[in-house]
Amino acid sequence: MLEKPKENVIPIEAADEQSEMKRVIMMRVKRIVLTAAICLLSVLSLAACNGEDSQEHSGLPYSSVNFVKSVEFIKVALHNSDTRSINDVDLTKGQIAANTVLFVTLSNADNSDKSDSYATTAFFLTGFPRRVRVQRGPEAEGITLVAYIWAVEMDLSKVNVYQGSAQISPGGSITNVPIGNGVTVDLGKAFFVFSYMVAAAGSPTGSALQIAGQFLDNGTLNFNRGDTTADATIYWFVVEAKNNEFTTQFQTVAIPANSSNATSSAFASVSTTHSMLIGSAWSTATADVGVNRHGLICTPVGTGPRMGQIYIERADVTNDTIEAWVFIVTFHGNELVNHGVVNSVGTGPHDTFVDQTGVDTTISMPWNPMGVHPSESKVTTQGLISGSYAGFSWSGVDIDIFQRGSTNSPAQVAWEVVQWNF
Repeated sequence: MLEKPKENVIPIEAADEQSEMKRVIMMRVKRIVLTAAICLLSVLSLAACNGEDSQEHSGLPYSSVNFVKSVEFIKVALHNSDTRSINDVDLTKGQIAANTVLFVTLSNADNSDKSDSYATTAFFLTGFPRRVRVQRGPEAEGITLVAYIWAVEMDLSKVNVYQGSAQISPGGSITNVPIGNGVTVDLGKAFFVFSYMVAAAGSPTGSALQIAGQFLDNGTLNFNRGDTTADATIYWFVVEAKNNEFTTQFQTVAIPANSSNATSSAFASVSTTHSMLIGSAWSTATADVGVNRHGLICTPVGTGPRMGQIYIERADVTNDTIEAWVFIVTFHGNELVNHGVVNSVGTGPHDTFVDQTGVDTTISMPWNPMGVHPSESKVTTQGLISGSYAGFSWSGVDIDIFQRGSTNSPAQVAWEVVQWNF
């Protein structure tokens, strides 16, 4: 008779001890797994933070999304031979006008001080798919003026673009314009650029050619000037990020009467190499103190690779106050920005070149922080108005800054290069 196998009986005390041991082991395993997961997340988070710091994203997630689709340069002349005040040019890259923003700088090739011939605007002509009209005041008086226009087409799935016009009638110094019917924007993610023409009987004063623009509120644009004698027509382009494509800050920088320079109050510091300055200026002067005395340079101020203030300077001390209104636009993708100031000296039409080796000029835009305004360059002495304007284009890998110049108007010119991400 076979013996019945003995059952593997574990005493109750031993079973309890074994169960407790298993529980402890499982807890230790869970702790190890949890610790590893936390470490992994920490490493990934650190890497993301390091990447973010290197790109300067103001605490926002890194974004490689392209919000620019194309960039095209056009150079449009209003010739002295026929005293025309209008010239039309079609873009050639199949852009949609409603999606495209015009960044404009100006220069002239004549030794003249006819003020209202210099205030020149660029806008899209209604009824044509991509026709740009360049227009100045009606009293051309044989002056050749050239508009240097960078047409930057935006992706409307990433940003909003709004376009419109405004009028300041003679006798008026301020105009407020709604962005659109019920349209509001996030002021921390929006900026605008504009150009304008001035028409007057005779030559308006220098301050009539200085118009500044800002957001009055999240649905209204505000334009301001000192001299009110001339009629001004303004064309503007508002750009608003839908996500984290870019963020903006705004600063008012005032040079008091009898002073030559000013520095803005401190703002949240940003990467200089990822931030663009877009400015405009107006003068309190109501008499002609000379537009060249209003000429400004506008540059970033900061420590190392970061800017936290803006510096502006004019050549001559005068009895009027100059206010610069400046957007600081910080890109959160792969856009890159270079800044600088160059001495421009010449006794007639001349080019000043700034080397930009390493920049992809096919997707980049040279630009002046003060845009089309006569305050875009600081002339060292009072001269003709022509010395205050500078046109920006490329010559190989160099920024080509063209100025009329004169024997008494050497200048310093502030410049930027924006390499778009597309």
